[in-house]
Amino acid sequence: MRLPLPALTLDPRTDRWGTPEWLGVAGACILNFVIRIYRFDFPIIGGWQFRYTQTAWGIRSLMRDGLNPLLMETPVLGPPWRIPFEFPIFQLLAATIGRLGGLDPAHAGRLTASLVFAGGIAAVYALARRLCGITVATTSVVLYGFSAFGLNWGSQLLVDFTAATLGVAFVVALLRHLDGPGSARLALVVVLGTLAILAKSTTGVAWVIVGGTLLVARLPTWPSRARLWLPSIGVPTLVGVAWTRYTDAVKLDNPHAAWLTSNRLNFSGHHFRRPADLVEMDPWRLLLEHALQPAVGGVLIGVGLVIAAWVLADQRRAVGVLTAVMVTGPIAFNGLYLTHDYYFIASFPAFCILAALGIVTIASGIARSPRAAGGAGLGLAMTLALVGLSWTSPEGIENMNMLLTRQRAATVDYSDVTDHTTADDRLIVIGLDWDPTLLYVTDRKGLMLRPEGTRPDSAELGTFYEYVYWAQPNPTPEQWAEYFPAGLRHEEISPNFHRIFPLGD
Repeated sequence: MRLPLPALTLDPRTDRWGTPEWLGVAGACILNFVIRIYRFDFPIIGGWQFRYTQTAWGIRSLMRDGLNPLLMETPVLGPPWRIPFEFPIFQLLAATIGRLGGLDPAHAGRLTASLVFAGGIAAVYALARRLCGITVATTSVVLYGFSAFGLNWGSQLLVDFTAATLGVAFVVALLRHLDGPGSARLALVVVLGTLAILAKSTTGVAWVIVGGTLLVARLPTWPSRARLWLPSIGVPTLVGVAWTRYTDAVKLDNPHAAWLTSNRLNFSGHHFRRPADLVEMDPWRLLLEHALQPAVGGVLIGVGLVIAAWVLADQRRAVGVLTAVMVTGPIAFNGLYLTHDYYFIASFPAFCILAALGIVTIASGIARSPRAAGGAGLGLAMTLALVGLSWTSPEGIENMNMLLTRQRAATVDYSDVTDHTTADDRLIVIGLDWDPTLLYVTDRKGLMLRPEGTRPDSAELGTFYEYVYWAQPNPTPEQWAEYFPAGLRHEEISPNFHRIFPLGD
């Protein structure tokens, strides 16, 4: 029985795609995958090495020790060598591909990221088509797949596009269930919602909890809403909370990872900024620049297209849902979004659909008919112009330089470490902030300490001689005194690396 729901589509015809559509979407997915091949063998580079290497360590651990997500290691903050955050859906996929193909973990991760991004193109098309019609869906795919933002982050060692793709797929499945309820469709909704929240909870909050709740609210009565909300949104939320409690318990077992528990991060200003910070304009200006310049080349253009979608388009319900999803993350987790520009991946699909709707609406209005050749040509010109403008942003210029020159960041030579240590040796790494590239490249377990941190005592570290090597750029005697007890002997191997000897040796 079809539920009496207000229409959310511009095109009320069947959701079944014809052969040309399938071929077109498949072609867009393949093309987007192909243009990312040149990045597969890039080393771990960029400004977020902790995130990249954390992901790569997980892939390596699963490839080496078996596909058990509960035993995945990130050995950079001391025993018990685990720092779980999201459920490692992406890492499991990459490890499986890496084991089947005999690939390096980082290469397997980039390959998997590119495959996930290609799948995201199909999901974005399906959602945009269902909400706004074929023309908007096609325009959304161009913005999503070919902007500087999509290319830059779509092949990085990040879990975010996996979570975003699952979130979009969840909304599509929920819409289909609302069209024609069934146990199989509901089961798919629950599975996709659960995976989206587990893949990354901050992304799941936007797509599953906020987006899903707004769609369920379309049902005519409270009992019918509750009957659908509890399994489709309530179950994924409970599973996500249970996983978070588990990861917090693991982190609390390690004194050097306890600060990474959800409560510590929530109330330290990391997830949420203080109200006093939020009344200043500079953080919000940076937030908009991070979000819109790599996507459309300008903040005003992006904001203008969203406003056009609101003011000119007829799909007010669709626009409302997409806008809510788009702004949930930056508002609810403002600290994260103001610091980490890749977090906008969660909002990116919703923005692309809204921007596409704005483009199509403006072009159709000027041509006085959405089917007029002039309107189609103008819409295409506007879309291509925005994609071109996105490449004038700093991210776009950086990507274009790498694309044209095939530049690689030089891999740092850590032969001093590998020549003087074994796989069983533990390292202390100080002065490199949260960059565990040294530990990842040398494949050594260790403990990273920030240079401004307080000196750990021997009870906290276990015993100092368990850590046989110290890596820090040009350490000073004052730094030795700050971190190590008097009498601990060390021997310089190179200006950056020192061998540590047990007390009394």
